[in-house]
Amino acid sequence: MLVCDIPAERYSNPHSDYNIDREVNLAVSWLESVMRRSLRLAENFKIRTFANRSDLIRVQWLTSVRDEVWRADHIYFQSQNRDKEVTFNYSFQTMSPAFTLVVYIKEESKFVDTGRRIVVSVYGLIRTE
Repeated sequence: MLVCDIPAERYSNPHSDYNIDREVNLAVSWLESVMRRSLRLAENFKIRTFANRSDLIRVQWLTSVRDEVWRADHIYFQSQNRDKEVTFNYSFQTMSPAFTLVVYIKEESKFVDTGRRIVVSVYGLIRTE
């Protein structure tokens, strides 16, 4: 018989560190998959960043004129950049300009900074802080 001693709150509380990290990792995985698709399809795209907090990451493909949206369940993103759009160039595999998304949660009626960041470098590398 296998007994697991993991507290149920870890999974049931949407604002637990575990669930915040899980959603941040899902967002990073989605962004990486969009970049891989861009390379495979030989197509550039733009990411629309938001000055206000949003639970969306929006990608606009430049040649096929279609949009994709990733929506978070319990976290919100806000760009630290002044630029509203960043462009990924598949031929050079670069993101211009580099950008950082600050991750927030909403507790009651106010947003709280989680201390987590999604950082995308000019070389198209993504890391979390």
